[in-house]
Amino acid sequence: MAGSTRKTVWRGGLLSGGVAGLLGLSLWAMGVFVRPEGWAFDALARWARAGARLPDGVAVVLVDDASLEFMETRVGRWPWPRRVWADVTEFLLMGGARCVVWDILFTEPQGPPGNPDDQALAEATASGPVVHAAQFVRDVPDEVGAALPVDLPESVRERFAWGPAPEGAETANRAYLPIPPILDASWAIGAVDLQPDPDGVYRRVPLWRGWGGWAFPSLGPAALGPSAIPPERPAFGETAVPVDGRGEVLLNPYGDIPAFSISGILASVEALGEGTPLLVDPSEFAGRIVLIGASAAGLEDLKPAPLSPLTPGVFLHATLLGNLLTGDHLRPWPPWASPLVLVLGSLLVAAWTQTARGPVGAGLGGAAAALSLLRPVRASPARNC
Repeated sequence: MAGSTRKTVWRGGLLSGGVAGLLGLSLWAMGVFVRPEGWAFDALARWARAGARLPDGVAVVLVDDASLEFMETRVGRWPWPRRVWADVTEFLLMGGARCVVWDILFTEPQGPPGNPDDQALAEATASGPVVHAAQFVRDVPDEVGAALPVDLPESVRERFAWGPAPEGAETANRAYLPIPPILDASWAIGAVDLQPDPDGVYRRVPLWRGWGGWAFPSLGPAALGPSAIPPERPAFGETAVPVDGRGEVLLNPYGDIPAFSISGILASVEALGEGTPLLVDPSEFAGRIVLIGASAAGLEDLKPAPLSPLTPGVFLHATLLGNLLTGDHLRPWPPWASPLVLVLGSLLVAAWTQTARGPVGAGLGGAAAALSLLRPVRASPARNC
């Protein structure tokens, strides 16, 4: 009799666990776990990565609120004349920067063709390895269903594409590139398009963006050189780069990202002309990839990310670059792993709990397993100036 009762309990427990597993699987398929997965990832990142430091080979320069105030009495309100950006570029290259990367769009002229500000930035760009930002978008067809032109100049493809985009990958049909003088002088261009997860948090950055069937690097990877990472089999050096079906990489965040205020660099540019001591020595940037972006609230490039709700967009690009340089990647589970673990986990917890709690407890245990098995989820354009 006792054996029969025990079998009944086991069967009831496994049945309850199986039902809980199927319920969890249904909820997973409906996307119910997407937000909890994100919250779990963020909590783990805050615990494990708060003290992680951006590799020394990457430096970040920010246009912060102090910079806007510093420059208002010199050149006026934002946007600044592009000769200012030319001075910054020359200062960084003079210090031996490995590459200068602009997370600021220069897609519109700042005056008539050939104006001195645009020309100054183009000349500074031509003086060393400089990466400029581009934006790739996918516009929808018009109301009659007419296809939109891709307009991919052959010269742009030959100079800047990493190679053909993987088969089936979504590609843009329109791009906003630097103005011709700056584009012609650029060592590389990098995509600045970022998309948040469904809960609005930015946890991943594209390795590349497709345009006209070709893969163009994201802003950070563009600094690694022409065709540095093959789109079909992403790897940098001997380290594979884990990407999802959209070509995006789940970021392994850094809680410690030292940043220079661009006001210090501009003050040092002034000091060079006056022969006075420098606030920032250009040698600080020797051998480093330098990314320049914005953190001032009014420039609208602050994004919610796992470690902070107000993260400068350039930090996300710098994080991807740091992960690539160190091989410090997160590797999300394959898509089939979550439903499999949900079902197996529910059955295992049901089997474990049945002896102490009976079928009801087993069912609840299975449900708890389904809710607790949260895997890492797959890891706005900059303002034009």
